[in-house]
Amino acid sequence: MWVKLTAIFTLMATGVTLGPVLPAVALPLSPGDRVRILTPLDDDLPDESRFRISGLYEVNLDGTIQLPFLDAQRAAGLEPVEVERSLSQLLISRGIFRAETLQLSVRVAQWAPVQVTVAGETFFPGRVLINALPESDDNPTPRPRSAPEAVTGENPPERYLSAAIRSAGGVKPTADIRNIRLIRGSEERTLDMSGIITGQPVPDLPLIAGDQVIVPKLATTQSDLVRPSQLTPQRVSILYSNLTEPSSQGGDTMEME
Repeated sequence: MWVKLTAIFTLMATGVTLGPVLPAVALPLSPGDRVRILTPLDDDLPDESRFRISGLYEVNLDGTIQLPFLDAQRAAGLEPVEVERSLSQLLISRGIFRAETLQLSVRVAQWAPVQVTVAGETFFPGRVLINALPESDDNPTPRPRSAPEAVTGENPPERYLSAAIRSAGGVKPTADIRNIRLIRGSEERTLDMSGIITGQPVPDLPLIAGDQVIVPKLATTQSDLVRPSQLTPQRVSILYSNLTEPSSQGGDTMEME
C-alpha cells in the first residue's frame, strides 16, 4: 500500500547539507520489523500467563505476525495503524474480546534492515541492504508474551529512496533523476528527485522489502551531478601511476572527496 505524503521537512543524515526532503506519513511494515502490541486488558494477568496479548512481535519472513490463539495475520505491506485495525476486528469477531472493552495499540519498536534492488544509472546497480543495524547493536530476541517497555517511534532514516540509491554507489552524471521509477508489487510511481540538487522539497519515499528502483539514462552528461550530494558518490577512486618508474602493479589508487 502506498503511503501518503505530508509537508513535513527533514534533512537526511548523509554528512551533506542540502535542501529539505519531503518524507511520507507512515512506513509500511516489512519482514523483520518489530512491533509492540499493548492492551490494558492484560494488566490483571501475571506476566507468565499464556493468555497475554501484549508483547513484542516480529514480522515473519512470510510477512505475517503470530499472536496467541490466532492464525498468522498479514502485516508486511501494511502500516501499523492498519495492523491495529485488522487485529482488533479479528479479536472481536473470534469472541476473544468484546468490542466495548477492547483497547489495542500497535506501534513500531524497531525498523529492520530491508533488501531492495536498484537498476539503471548508478555506479553499483543490484540488490542492496538498507537500514543495516550497527554491528554493536545488541538486539534482544523477541518475547511475545512478556511485558514490554512502552517505547515506540524509532525513525529509520536509511530506509528511504535516496538511501537505496546511495547504497548502489550513487547516480552517474547521465542519470535522469527527474523520472526515477519505484516499483512495489504491481504498482509503479515516477518520482522527481532533482530537488536534492536544487534545494527544493523531494518526495523521498520510505521503502519496504522487495521494492525495485530504476534510474533512467539521459543522452547527455549533467554537470550538476558531478559533485557530492544525497544521490551522488561522496568520494571517487582515481588510478594513478608514476610514469618515470612504471609500477608492476599497474599503478596505485587514491580516493578524493
